[in-house]
Parts: sequence; C-alpha cells; structure tokens
Amino acid sequence: MKIKDHIDKLSRSNTVAGLEIILLGDGKRSINLCILQKKKSIILKKETIHDIEDIKKLKDLIPADAPVVINVNGQGIMHKKVALSENYNDKELLQKVLPNANAKDFYLQQMDINLGSTFISVVRRDAMDELTDELLANKIHIVSCSIGPFCLMNIVSLMENSNESDQSIEIGKYSLQIKNSNIESFKISETTNAPVPFKIGDEEIEGNSIVAYSAGIGYFVPTQTSVKLNIASITGNALEFTEKRLFHSIGLVLLVLFLITLLGNYFLFNHYFIKRTQLEAIVNSQKSAIEKYDTLKTMLEEKRDFLSKAGILSQPKTSFYADQLVKDIPSEMVLSEMNINPRVINVNADDKDMTFTSGVIKVYGACRNSLNLEEWISSIKKKDWVKGLSVLNYNHDRETNLGHFSIEIAIK
Repeated sequence: MKIKDHIDKLSRSNTVAGLEIILLGDGKRSINLCILQKKKSIILKKETIHDIEDIKKLKDLIPADAPVVINVNGQGIMHKKVALSENYNDKELLQKVLPNANAKDFYLQQMDINLGSTFISVVRRDAMDELTDELLANKIHIVSCSIGPFCLMNIVSLMENSNESDQSIEIGKYSLQIKNSNIESFKISETTNAPVPFKIGDEEIEGNSIVAYSAGIGYFVPTQTSVKLNIASITGNALEFTEKRLFHSIGLVLLVLFLITLLGNYFLFNHYFIKRTQLEAIVNSQKSAIEKYDTLKTMLEEKRDFLSKAGILSQPKTSFYADQLVKDIPSEMVLSEMNINPRVINVNADDKDMTFTSGVIKVYGACRNSLNLEEWISSIKKKDWVKGLSVLNYNHDRETNLGHFSIEIAIK
C-alpha cells in the first residue's frame, strides 16, 4: 500500500450520513437521512429517517464529526441529455441547457454516459449557496454535493437485478432507464411514485431512502461515474474536515506509539536495572580477580604489541621470501646478510622499547659486475609479493674489484 493510501485511510471516517434534500418551493424542503457504518469491508445501514423539514434538527440526528454527503433534487434543478462531438467548457455546456444564460448565475454538473453523450444538470447558484450556507452554519460537515438522481450510479451494480442488461427504476418523481449498468435516460413526472423497497446485497433499503443511501455509499466506494458540484464553500469545508480527521488520527497513533514506547522503556529499564544490580554484586565479590585480570591483560597487550612490531604475529613467510630472493641470484653475486622486519636502532631507547620495521627486507651483498645486480633487482621487482624496491647503497672496492650493495624491499 502506498503512503497516499495510508493517509487517505487515516483521514476517512467509518460513519457517514447521506442526505437527500428535496426542494419543494416557497423555501420548504423535505429531507431524507440515511446513516451508514463501515465495519472492515462491510457497509451497513445503521439508521434511516424520512421527511425531515427543519435543517436545525439534523445536528441532533447526525453523529458528531460524521461527514455528510448531500444530494439535492426538486424544483429549480434542470437536466438535459446532450450529445457531444468535442470537448466543451462549462459556459458552452450551459448554453446547451439554457441558451443565453449567465454562467456566473448557475452551478453545472456533468455526468458522461458514453463517449458521445452526457447528462448536464444545472441549478441556480444563489439557491444552492443559501442551502449549503445554512447546512454549514448548523455544523453539518458536508464533504460532497450532487444534484439529480445520478448518485444512484453508486449502487446500480449492487442492485438485485443488476445482471439484467435493461431495467427500469422509479424513485420519487424520477423514472430511470438503466442499460448495461448505466443511466440511459430518465423522465420526471408530476406525481411522486410510491416508495418501493430495493434489495442491495443482503439489506433491504426503503424507496424513500435509496437516494440518501446511494449518496452515502459514494463516500466509501467512489466510482468512475461519481458526480458532484464544485461549490467553493463545500470544497473548503471538506478539506478542513479531512485535515482535522487526519490530525486527530495521526495524533491518536502518535499517542499510542508514545505510550507503547514509554511502557517498553519502563520494562527495559527495570530489566537492566535488576541485571546491573546483579552484576555489581558479582563484580564486588570478585574484585581481586578482576584486578588480576586487568594486570594480566596489560601484560598481554604489551607483549602482543612487541611481537606485532617485530612482525612475528604476521603470517610467517620468511623462508618463502629468502628462497625467492636467492632463487635467481647470479653466480657472480654473493649475499652476506638478509634482515626481515629489521629492528629500528635507537641508542636512547631501552630494550623493552625496541621497535621493528614491518613489511621490509634488507639485503646486503657484493658483486663483480653492476649489470648482474641490475638484472637481479629487475627479477625481484617482478615478484607479485614485492611492493617496491630501493637501492640504499652501492660502493665499489678497487682492491678487491667488488661492488658492495645494500637494498631495501617493501613487502605487500
């Protein structure tokens, strides 16, 4: 799961209220309420209330801090199925429903049916603003708003006869023709249809609650055909509500983590405090042994340091180096001395402070011809264990006609 999905999960409520608000004219309204609750992957209908007239009563009927999804129907709302051959902006779409209408005076909702047609719904901006402002003033946390019967697309695939390619649904004053799980067309009659219950999964939903139920379902299971009005006050309220829930959820998670960490630290502290007390008792009872151990450890470190400086602790290859050095020596050359890891001479140092040059071989000898020495040195440099070679000294004795030399070989 991505981080965005985790954040979205934290910001979502397990309880939602779906509201169908029917505009009756003369400022009168009829409101149907359906409260849904999500338990794991199951969405349950918790409560339904019909024919509420006063918006102020909703505050006591809707659970505190529950998000509300509203759907508005009734007078003042117009719908039209429009064939589209190209992309139009909102102003051009409005002209297809209300020619010469001012786009600033209306909210527009669009629901695409297929690639060639769409349903356009319009409502006067002042009427919707008055309604939403009144809801928000009464602490109704609106997170989404739509108009018309199109929110039913949230449950069409869940209905009892959803496997049928064509079906008819009558809700309120709407008669909808469903084809391939999509609203193909609808009619609005003057009279209100008698409410007929609907079978959604294992639950039976009253006919006058089905729109509110569909609106609430859309909060939990948004579909590609979900529609909504872009009302600034609702968008701002939805963002504020999401951030508030996210802050509350993250705060609660952090508090739980803090308490778990605090409890874990307490047990760890208690465990190590008891262990420390036990160890202190053992140390105190064996203090003389510890002191003796420290003395022996110091002596061991001194001897190990001495042997390390002398090169004794390194992998013994003395015979190998000596054999390799004399292997190719010309018959005209004589080696008089070979010193592996030579001691560093310091007249002011005591014997116990002797130091050695690790990884170095000093070779002393004599030769009759310097060319022989150069050939021998060249052969040594080709050894894979030789890091470098330098001639420290070369002196030619005229009486004996010998050249005395000393060289230093660095080992890898």
